[in-house]
Amino acid sequence: MHAYNDSSAHCSDPIVGRRLVQLLHQADLRPRRNTLVFFGGCAGDPDFEDVVCNIASIVDEAIDDIVATGLSRDAVTAGLDTLIAWSKAPDSAVWFGMSWTEGIRPL
Repeated sequence: MHAYNDSSAHCSDPIVGRRLVQLLHQADLRPRRNTLVFFGGCAGDPDFEDVVCNIASIVDEAIDDIVATGLSRDAVTAGLDTLIAWSKAPDSAVWFGMSWTEGIRPL
């Protein structure tokens, strides 16, 4: 994860969610509320394979940038293979919250 966070391709910010309220304020909007949107699943959930594939695809799309931070391509690929194998376990689960913020334009 450290290598993913260190990548800055396409001017992306992997922790932009922590800055959403600040960004609204800087855009002269009034932050109104913020929350987390659940993303995840577990073994037995019919959508769990899609959840895991989504996570794997995010890392796979960033693989060149992750490798550029010094982690080997083989290590990243092995990690992705391990993720897929782990997801087949009967007790596998993954979840995280995606930041969501609402702001309003002052009158």
